[in-house]
Amino acid sequence: MPEAPEDFQTTIDVLVRGSYTAREKNRALYWQAQQLLESEVGLDKLILEKPVGYTALFSKVPLSQTFLARRVDAQCFAPDALFYEQALLTRGGCEPLAHLLDATVKGRQHEEVSSGTADYCSIKHISAREVADVSRCFPAKGTQFAEKEDLLLAITGATIGKVGIVKRNSRLAFSGDLLRLKVNRDVNPYYLLLVLDHSIGQVQFNRWITGSTNGHLAPRDAGRVLVPRLKPEAETRIGALVAESLARRVESECLLTQAKQRVEEFIEQAIK
Repeated sequence: MPEAPEDFQTTIDVLVRGSYTAREKNRALYWQAQQLLESEVGLDKLILEKPVGYTALFSKVPLSQTFLARRVDAQCFAPDALFYEQALLTRGGCEPLAHLLDATVKGRQHEEVSSGTADYCSIKHISAREVADVSRCFPAKGTQFAEKEDLLLAITGATIGKVGIVKRNSRLAFSGDLLRLKVNRDVNPYYLLLVLDHSIGQVQFNRWITGSTNGHLAPRDAGRVLVPRLKPEAETRIGALVAESLARRVESECLLTQAKQRVEEFIEQAIK
């Protein structure tokens, strides 16, 4: 195969460098959003004092709390879970996730078929906080669909709490191990995505998991998660950073795809 012309190499170099630059911007923007959230909530000033040894697994809680939670297991009252709950309640201005949603709908399992008539998402298609890829299916009658800016939350299996936003598709079916969260107008969906993906949300999701062999997060329990509310302008700012972060990821992927396609075309022409 002949050596690629210098101008071609320069074009590929520009595309690849641009891809990596966009990827780094994606990470930097999301980190900035996280730092702003933690600062606004006050988590940057709090320190979780972790006990050591056997006692690290347990917390001392009044009996009234076990009645309210309807749970008496160590997972529900783990030190980190109570730490976040106490921090959020002390701060005030929090709302249960259920109050920020117009609806929650559990998905339906479908066979993945390349010739299907609808886009289809399962847990494996959620990557870095968004539905980054989809397969296809023939949706059964009565199938519920997720739409743009809906959130999809994993509620069964080893990745309970994994959450992603629908950004690249206008409408898609989703599997039975996912719960669709249709965000209402009172909260920015990208702000909510960050909160649920942050340890603020993840620790709370983990707290309410039931089942020892095959874990499950009931929709009702997912709705218990406390979401810190900020001033509207702060939530909008954080949401904009998250949305821009996801946009930079798409840009990175597009630039890298262009580079690959041009290299493939050059190779194909060279071997003819």
